[in-house]
Amino acid sequence: MVRATRVFADRVVGYNHQHAFTVADEVQALADLKNSEGETGDHNMLTGSMSVYRIINRGSPLDSMSF
Repeated sequence: MVRATRVFADRVVGYNHQHAFTVADEVQALADLKNSEGETGDHNMLTGSMSVYRIINRGSPLDSMSF
């Protein structure tokens, strides 16, 4: 939302002092978003990647053998 406001102000208003102020706001908003996502997201490096998931759940070759 902050970025959209800055782009709109640049295109319509063209006020340079406001641009510098909103760029700082945009950087802070992005940092806040990433921090919030890191705290509340259910991130797991073992199950979050399909490559790692395939390795973990590949099973044993002995599972298909009958004795």
